[in-house]
Amino acid sequence: MTRLRPTHAEMTIGEALRDHLAISGRTLTSVQFEDRPDLRMLVDGLLNGFELVQIPPRRVMEMVHTRFRQLKGEGAKFIRVVWPQEPDHWVEEAIKDKQKKLDAYRKNLGTDRVSLVIHTPVGLKEPLVRVSNPAVMSLIRSAATHTTNHFDAIYFWDSSLGIEKMSPTLHQWPRMQVTFNDGYPTDGFLIGTAPFTTTKEGEPPTVYDYGVIEPRVLLVPPQSPEFLKRKAKFKNPKQHVIITARATDASFAFTPVDE
Repeated sequence: MTRLRPTHAEMTIGEALRDHLAISGRTLTSVQFEDRPDLRMLVDGLLNGFELVQIPPRRVMEMVHTRFRQLKGEGAKFIRVVWPQEPDHWVEEAIKDKQKKLDAYRKNLGTDRVSLVIHTPVGLKEPLVRVSNPAVMSLIRSAATHTTNHFDAIYFWDSSLGIEKMSPTLHQWPRMQVTFNDGYPTDGFLIGTAPFTTTKEGEPPTVYDYGVIEPRVLLVPPQSPEFLKRKAKFKNPKQHVIITARATDASFAFTPVDE
């Protein structure tokens, strides 16, 4: 039975997937939104199913979102959220988890033609997977190529890249490994809250100077066995914080302070 309210991610990725297949000259019907697998459509007259899975996984997203709870309360608070960049581990974990459910997807669909679509978060302003970094994409492709599975195909979606077929392809991506120097690679961002008052309409902006602060670090733990053997590699410089408040909004400016 078709679901009446597909998620924003399902609609966005379903449209992108259909466009991708159409470019290759396939004959397609409209996308139907179901459960287990998430998407269904006729491809060249044959029913195909597509299951969606997001990276980073839920545990990373939950840790990242705890920053909002930790910013509650009075006064100025600033947090640097740091998470491990282990996209190959996320992809491998996602494929293995969905592989366990593949028989159920095939049974529900009535066919073996079930593909997996791995995707980054839809609608986030701050990217959690740095796909603009060629090394990150090489790790993702390597994991999608070398993780044992029986899906009909594996695709990858990101808002900046669109859909890419990862497996099977004519190009066999080599198995990639992260080389460590003094710690495992991370990514992160700085966020904060501080009291201010918006101005009245027509008045000039008000500038609040909160001086130099040292952000507290919220570290998302890694899952990769190799990462667990090492410490996280990141910097947490002190920041000079200035808030500019206007009638309808306010902007934060963070300037790193050299020590």
